[in-house]
Amino acid sequence: QPMELRRRYETSLGRTALPVSIIIAAQAAMATLYVPILFSQRWSHVSMLVALLCLSALAKPLADVSGQMLRAAGHQRFDFVASIGTMVACLGAFALALPMGLTTGIIALAMTTVALQLMYAAVAHKLIADLSEGTQPTVLAGASR
Repeated sequence: QPMELRRRYETSLGRTALPVSIIIAAQAAMATLYVPILFSQRWSHVSMLVALLCLSALAKPLADVSGQMLRAAGHQRFDFVASIGTMVACLGAFALALPMGLTTGIIALAMTTVALQLMYAAVAHKLIADLSEGTQPTVLAGASR
């Protein structure tokens, strides 16, 4: 069954994360076109910030698939703790950078979000690989079930 979990994880990455990431990248690339149309020309100056926020979501599908697989493997506590940590770190980065301006705050939020989601996906991938080989990862020792 652990090998089946890994196979499903890799299949889910290809079927879910990749197509959603392509859509998000397209949305970011077209922000300069649709922001003035949807919100009026008055808002065209924020289209680059909208594109940046879209790009910050690129790693989200990877983190989501990874979290779902960890929960399916019975390690929901690890996923929960990592999600709370990510939220606190992202809000903290935004709050610390906001006094330097909204643009700086959004850039800090986007960079922190992407970095932490990629790190979470990489750690989850390693954990799933360890679980599929029958090894209990040490990072999960206190955070399982």
